[in-house]
Amino acid sequence: MAPEHLADQVSRLDPVTLLDADLLAVALPGGASPFGTAELLTLGAAGHALNPRTDARAARPADVSSLRDHLAAEEWAESGLCDAERVWVSGPSGEALAAAGFSRWSSDVAHFCVASASASRRRGHATAAASRAVSAALEEGLVPQWRSRRGNDASFRLALSLGFSPAGIQATALVSS
Repeated sequence: MAPEHLADQVSRLDPVTLLDADLLAVALPGGASPFGTAELLTLGAAGHALNPRTDARAARPADVSSLRDHLAAEEWAESGLCDAERVWVSGPSGEALAAAGFSRWSSDVAHFCVASASASRRRGHATAAASRAVSAALEEGLVPQWRSRRGNDASFRLALSLGFSPAGIQATALVSS
């Protein structure tokens, strides 16, 4: 999707440029800046691979705030959790060591977000929270969608473990009006 005044120029760009935010920004006139390139994933035909884990629970505001304190600002921003409508957390003894949630896009797409405290990664907490979030979205009849910044292998692997399948690539460049 491109602004109307750039649509013709964008339509003439080669596929390699269209799939890389850095190249796209250089190709656009007027000082565009790259926002990022992401892998897009949708829930595969096999459906949700994991059952909702009982150790994930609905998040309280204090849970989300506590987790945010354990993350670098860039990681928190990338997670997208600040915009999530519904969030679940997981961790031992009621701690919030990972969180996952979703926001409703359009009327029927659930866009997922996830974050895990760096000292607690690879312990299943993000999987538990994300599995619960996916289950809730499916219960609401939403179409699950996952975007993973290119290079964020942990996010990509988590999506695959939940039954998501690669569906495409999204490159975004910000243009001035």
